[in-house]
Amino acid sequence: MKKGRAVSLILFLILVFSGTAVLADDDRRIPGEDEIGRVRKKVEVMRAWRLTEELDLDEETTSRLFPAMRRSDRQRQEVEADNRRIIRLVSAELGKPEPDPEVIDGALDELVKNRLRTFRNEEEHLQEVRRILSAEDTARYLLFQVRFQKEIRERIMRAGRGGMGHGGPSGGKRSGNGGRR
Repeated sequence: MKKGRAVSLILFLILVFSGTAVLADDDRRIPGEDEIGRVRKKVEVMRAWRLTEELDLDEETTSRLFPAMRRSDRQRQEVEADNRRIIRLVSAELGKPEPDPEVIDGALDELVKNRLRTFRNEEEHLQEVRRILSAEDTARYLLFQVRFQKEIRERIMRAGRGGMGHGGPSGGKRSGNGGRR
C-alpha cells in the first residue's frame, strides 16, 4: 500500500474509532470503500474473538449478540459513508473560488442529522445488548468496547509513526519520555 493511502486509511480509522468527523484536504485523502471494508473486516473478527474471550460468551449468547453488533455496525457504517460523501462535497465546494454558502449550510445540516442518527443507533444498540446480556455483562461489554477502541486507535497511531502495530521499531516506547506511555 502506498504511503499516502496508508496515511489516508489511518486518518479514516481514527475518524471511525473516535467518532469525530475530520475534513480531508482533498478526495485522495479519503480511502476507498473497498480498502475500508477490508480493514474493517479484520478489526471486526479481532473484536469478536476478544469479546468472546473477555465475556466468556456461550454459543447461544453469541448467536444473539453478534447479529445485534453487526446491525449496529452496519448502521454506523452507513452514516460514516454518508459523512464521507458530505465531506467530499464540502471539500469540493470550499475548493471553488466562490463557495456557495447554501451548499455548505445544507452539508452542515446533513452532518448534524447524521450525528443524531449515530446517537439514536447507539442508544438502540445498547437497549438491545441489555436484552441479551446481564447487567454485569453489559457493563463489561461497554468497558470492553472502550478499551478495544482505544487499543485500535493506539495501533493506528503507532502505524502512522512508522511502527509495525505492536510497538514498532521502538518497542512501543516514545522517545524523550523515558519509555513512559
